[in-house]
Amino acid sequence: MQTDTLIANLAGHSDDPGYTPTPDDELRALFETIRGIDVLVARIAARPVSPTRALLAAITIEQAKHVVAVAQLKVAQLARITLVNELPADTLTQLRSITEDPTAFVTGAALLPDDPRTVPTGRRTTL
Repeated sequence: MQTDTLIANLAGHSDDPGYTPTPDDELRALFETIRGIDVLVARIAARPVSPTRALLAAITIEQAKHVVAVAQLKVAQLARITLVNELPADTLTQLRSITEDPTAFVTGAALLPDDPRTVPTGRRTTL
């Protein structure tokens, strides 16, 4: 499945042929993908069908671990470049609430807090 199609299906825009994912749609899809992986692995692990399938699942999860490790590096760089450390405390609190229960955000019932209106005071880091 192509990434845009996956995002459209997870973010609720699968019926719009001209759909272009927004950054919020991509974040919603990320939440749903992680939740989906958790549920799917639990289903696979609950049905020990064969050693071949068990090994394939284990290899796939090992590959996923490497993908997540690289993703952590990319997001750390993104945080540094965008000066996340300068966000106000109330924004951090609101984002923590969303990560603890993303349902309202994923369904579009809740929006992310606005970005700061002022220019960050720190110097942007470039690589």
